Amino acid sequence: MKILDYLVNKSKFPKVESVEHEFKKIGILRIALGLFILVRFFEITNSLYFFEGAVPLVALVTLFLIILFLVGFSLPIVTLGLIVSVRLLDDYASTNTLGTTILIHVLLGMFLANGGRYYSIDAIVTKGKNSFSKLFQFQYSLIGSHSEASLTKVYFFIFGLYGLISLGALGYHIQDEYWVNALTIKSLLSNSYLSASYEGFRWFENTFPNLISLLSIVGVLGQSLFQFFMLLLVFSGWGVRFVKMWGMQFFVISLLTINLSYLPHIEILLWMMILYPIKKFKSQVSIIYDDHCNLCKQAMLFFKKYNFN
Repeated sequence: MKILDYLVNKSKFPKVESVEHEFKKIGILRIALGLFILVRFFEITNSLYFFEGAVPLVALVTLFLIILFLVGFSLPIVTLGLIVSVRLLDDYASTNTLGTTILIHVLLGMFLANGGRYYSIDAIVTKGKNSFSKLFQFQYSLIGSHSEASLTKVYFFIFGLYGLISLGALGYHIQDEYWVNALTIKSLLSNSYLSASYEGFRWFENTFPNLISLLSIVGVLGQSLFQFFMLLLVFSGWGVRFVKMWGMQFFVISLLTINLSYLPHIEILLWMMILYPIKKFKSQVSIIYDDHCNLCKQAMLFFKKYNFN
């Protein structure tokens, strides 16, 4: 923890300004995440039923946990269960993707953040005074209460795990001849299997071959720098801005143009959770009050200085 404290303090990683705002944000992201994974794992379950004529227990358990996660029931326990079950179901169905790996990161982040305080059944139940409420409160005591500093450390830790995975992915990329020769992006975008917009990109490649090659070079170079230096870039202000900007535009472009299952959906939610903390603004009332108060103060000093009665 001391090492983590040191790294966070030395870095320019975005700092949490309000725990309450972050919990509300996590509540919204949890619902969005629940909907995405419900669709994905329902499709897998439906396919298993089509091929096997029955639904395996691991699929039923996973779908049940996703529904509980979506409505926010017993989130600390359910989230841990989901981390295990989604991997088991993917293994059973042979549908493992990078998307599930990043999903586990997001689930781990939400578990460590203790983020079930808003927009959940837990938020209602834990306000009670009965034994059932105390049981739910006990679940949240496993992690404990968060301060702005401790929640920032959670985000930084999850970011570090994502950075290590990206570094490992780059190790595979540099062994790929297409990647090394900066052909990956233009080949991917014009591939009818990998891109839903392949016809448009084929026209673009035929019409502007040099431009699409330049875009492919810039994309491969930028992504390589992003993956290799990500963990170091957060120690400078411009580096953090590059990581936030490049990551988000890459995820959005992937979502719109490339068939990567639910990976870009999960990465966008991850980025929003850990790199875009909600800013703490003064209310409009307090701003007006402060302005008027300062105005009155300055006016009284002026009258006193020039002896106005």
